[in-house]
Amino acid sequence: METVLLILLAIPFLVLKYLFSNHETLAEKDRRRFAEGLELVEERQLDTALAYFTLMAQQFPKSATVHHLKGHCNFGLQNYYSALYDLNVSLSLDNTNAEAYLLKGQCHFHLQEFNPAFLEFDKAVWHTRAQHPDALRWRGLARLTQGQTEQARQDFEKALAMGDENAAFHLNTQFTRNGVRLRDSRNGPH
Repeated sequence: METVLLILLAIPFLVLKYLFSNHETLAEKDRRRFAEGLELVEERQLDTALAYFTLMAQQFPKSATVHHLKGHCNFGLQNYYSALYDLNVSLSLDNTNAEAYLLKGQCHFHLQEFNPAFLEFDKAVWHTRAQHPDALRWRGLARLTQGQTEQARQDFEKALAMGDENAAFHLNTQFTRNGVRLRDSRNGPH
């Protein structure tokens, strides 16, 4: 009898605790915590933002978000190797961050390390379930460097279907000659 009474009292307590507890994810808390640095990034004050995130990384070494944002600043300052280091730390703390994979791939691409770039872009596409046009476009660019022309075209077409105008540019420049499509995978040669 007492057990039933305890269970009946515990259920409303647990329901109320759930309703009134904070449901913010760790990444959302970090974004709020690092709002000052995010504002600097938005204002393109990357040197100042990098100094801020370097300090925050010392204070919060287990925050994947701070390392990702530090990597973003290094990327914007064209410090690609430093960005790769920061992004590796970020991904070691949270390996589900598609934006970090995308940025890491862009670092490799700018360093002309096309195979590692492709692998990172592929991870970004996978983590976004192929719903991020930038990841698809960048993977398409990496595929072009590896001679995977047809797969690159498919990535560009998927990105274009999601409204990515940059993918349209690549489709028009890489797959047309004198304004005529070289080959359409659905209809054969034009």
